[in-house]
Parts: sequence; structure tokens; C-alpha cells
Amino acid sequence: MAKRKSATQDVPIAERPIEEVWVEYQSTGTETIRNFFVEKFLPLVKYNAERIHAKLPNEVDVDDLMSAGDLVHSVVSEAEAVLAKNSALA
Repeated sequence: MAKRKSATQDVPIAERPIEEVWVEYQSTGTETIRNFFVEKFLPLVKYNAERIHAKLPNEVDVDDLMSAGDLVHSVVSEAEAVLAKNSALA
């Protein structure tokens, strides 16, 4: 018997509530959803990289900071905290 998609899975990721997408990502870990979150939070990563860059020598490139895994991980952790807080308030 084939698995049926839920009604919300037929709705594009960008149009679904972010909390719902996050819960789905936690349970499935799909690359499509991971990429959605990377694209969604990239401006936040850039903002933080530029703030850090301002305190570093000119030889350090902002793009290098943006690609640093620890910075991306920090932003994802921050997003998790925000989503968890929002879920607790609901």
C-alpha cells in the first residue's frame, strides 16, 4: 500500500507555517527542507558574518565567515530556539 501525502505536504514549503516545516524537518531530515532553511536564514548568516567581520582584521573575508560551519550552525541553533519559544507560546 502506498503512503499518502498529508494535505499540508501538497502546499509548497515556503507557503506553510515555519513551525510546521521545522517539525517535518526534525522528523525527516530531508535535503529539500534543509535547503529551504539555509536559503531562508542566509540573510541572517550574512548579517552576523558582517558584524563579526567588523571586529576582525581586513584580511578576513566576509564570505569565508559565511561559509564557516560554526557560524551556520549557530544560526540554525538560534532558529531552533526561536521556533521552540514560539511553539511554547502557542
